[in-house]
Amino acid sequence: MSTYEKRLKEDLKILGGFLIAAVIISAIFIYLNSCNKGPTRYVLDTEGNIICSHKSTEPLDIHNNNTVTYTYTNNWSERSKFYNRQSGIYNFETNKDSDTLTPDNLTTDNYISSFWWDFFYNSPKDFAINSIYEMMYHSVPYTHTNYSCTLNNGDVYLLDHRSYYTKYGIANKFGIWVDKPDYDYLDTSYIDKGLLFVTTSTDLKGVMNLEYKWIIEPNFSRISIDNNDTYIQVMKKKDGTDCYGAYDFDGHVILDADYSYIHDFGSLLYFDKKDNGRHYCGICDLNGNIILEPSYEDIDIDESSERIITEDSDGNYMLLDFSGNDVLGESFKYIECLKQSFVSNIPSFFIIQDNNGKYYICDKDGNKLADSQYDYLDSWVSSDDYIIAEIDGKRGLIDRLGNIYINFEYKEIIRNYNTNNESEDNCIVITEDDCVGIVDYDNKTVINPQKYKLSEIDENSDYYYAYDADIMFFPYDINNWVILSSNSEPVEIKCDYLEYLGSGIFKACKYHDQYCDSVIDYKGQFICELRQHDSDVSVSTFNEKPLIAIISGCYGSIFYDGSKVLDIDDYSYHCISNSNGTVLFWTTAEAKVYSADGEYLGIIEDPDEGQKSLLVVKDESTGLYGLVGKNGELLLDYEYKYIETSCIVNSSHDNKSELVAVVKNKKGKYGIFDANGNWIYEPQFDWVSLGNGFIQVTLRWGQKVKK
Repeated sequence: MSTYEKRLKEDLKILGGFLIAAVIISAIFIYLNSCNKGPTRYVLDTEGNIICSHKSTEPLDIHNNNTVTYTYTNNWSERSKFYNRQSGIYNFETNKDSDTLTPDNLTTDNYISSFWWDFFYNSPKDFAINSIYEMMYHSVPYTHTNYSCTLNNGDVYLLDHRSYYTKYGIANKFGIWVDKPDYDYLDTSYIDKGLLFVTTSTDLKGVMNLEYKWIIEPNFSRISIDNNDTYIQVMKKKDGTDCYGAYDFDGHVILDADYSYIHDFGSLLYFDKKDNGRHYCGICDLNGNIILEPSYEDIDIDESSERIITEDSDGNYMLLDFSGNDVLGESFKYIECLKQSFVSNIPSFFIIQDNNGKYYICDKDGNKLADSQYDYLDSWVSSDDYIIAEIDGKRGLIDRLGNIYINFEYKEIIRNYNTNNESEDNCIVITEDDCVGIVDYDNKTVINPQKYKLSEIDENSDYYYAYDADIMFFPYDINNWVILSSNSEPVEIKCDYLEYLGSGIFKACKYHDQYCDSVIDYKGQFICELRQHDSDVSVSTFNEKPLIAIISGCYGSIFYDGSKVLDIDDYSYHCISNSNGTVLFWTTAEAKVYSADGEYLGIIEDPDEGQKSLLVVKDESTGLYGLVGKNGELLLDYEYKYIETSCIVNSSHDNKSELVAVVKNKKGKYGIFDANGNWIYEPQFDWVSLGNGFIQVTLRWGQKVKK
């Protein structure tokens, strides 16, 4: 073989090697940029039925309107500038998929020039330039964060990085400017209303439509849409004062920027104008028609009844409709609206004080709802439609129709503000001889009035009430507190402050003595002394008995039903007593779990798991996990590699939320266990997720779901 033939053969081998390398590199590049749809993910109900399925690289995001959001990615690393993540929506009721995929974000290192047509991927040109720059100068080029996003009409707004100071403009996906980058900022929060909020280079603000035409010229310091999405509010400075105006969404003026305050009430705008140092109120509609000139001291608007209460400079009140017409025919000494209750569905009604000082109740048309007249009506204490009323110096509780709930026999009736329950069904009452007690809204005595009076030494003194045990307590003298309950005699406690912990248990604090804080029950019985003022005490009720956890100094204790069941000397900084009969003592990394009887159960590693009705507990010796139930019992023994709790929708119980546990056994299979100690699905799945309250699994080829 000649030298030429040998050389040709070698060149062909080299060329073949290059071709093979090119094919391999091309295949790798094609693979990296190809769509990765991920495995098929199945959504199950609690009865073994498949609700829907779809391929997705991440767990499906399930919505209430029979749709799921799925995710596709390419095969680049998430840290790569070429990584792309896009999502679509699948309707499993109609079996219809998205026509197009939406990118996860539209951030790029640069705006997209015309040679790179697809906006939804980062430009290789920019990646190459930045990489070379970084290798040469060991830093990245100066760039600003890019907040590019797609507008409704398919155009995009993005940054112009060609200038040192970042400017915003609007360009299409071919890089052609629709509106040149002359703006400091473009806010697209209200694209759905066809509006762009623009900040110019002089820091003035205006509004464009989606044809990029000014509908509100950039003459204002601030522009926003009100919370109810009814109008655009603008603000400018005049003589150092903030002055507000209002525009509609087409850019028409509702109110010029001459007012110190504007607020919407449905179809009306309330505005406030300052004149000679005083503020006067007025009302207009959303078309700018003035209903009430700004000449009133105060205006109250009730949307549900479409009524307006005005107060003039002489202190006279009037009730008007939304057209400004007088409803009652005259002015009164006082008018107050008790607004519609959405709890009891009671319509708004009005308390009127006539010019003779008598009170009565009427509806929005001025019709009296109760026949009686009262010497006093107090609405600030109202709960739904309850009102404190007074006749001949004695107070009772009525509703808007005058029905009596608490008889007119008390010197004073006080709302339970300082309580551990948001619901209200009783009041503090003070009798004519200054005895204090509790009466419910059915006129039944909850706590018999006792001869104690709230201390007046401290102006911050107040009454306190614990609903869970029907206990009332308050200071009656300096360093003296009293506990009143429904089933025991009054108990006097000498302390600086009495703190209610729950389940009828108190912490009696004595600030002048380091070691005199103590834990007592509502009958005054001593439970224990605390070593420090900052001792951590947690109380819950288990089997109708108080379960108390205490950390004082470096020592921990558990008391159950008044008796000590455990002392520990491991350093802990926080304790939790749970209503499922468990007690947790937290160190910096984990919590040790004990039963109400003081038995050691294991450790908890996640602080968020500490107060759930299902506790994931780890056996320190084996490293395996068990599950403690809502009554403190061990539902699953310590033989599982992984357990996680979450809430799901239970399809067999009116779609109510239910706490369950995902369990992984020693063979690596996942199952689902409920709070009652039953398997929903025994371990059989390679992957499980409980995101958004639904069960998601993957299935092997031919695998059937076993209930």
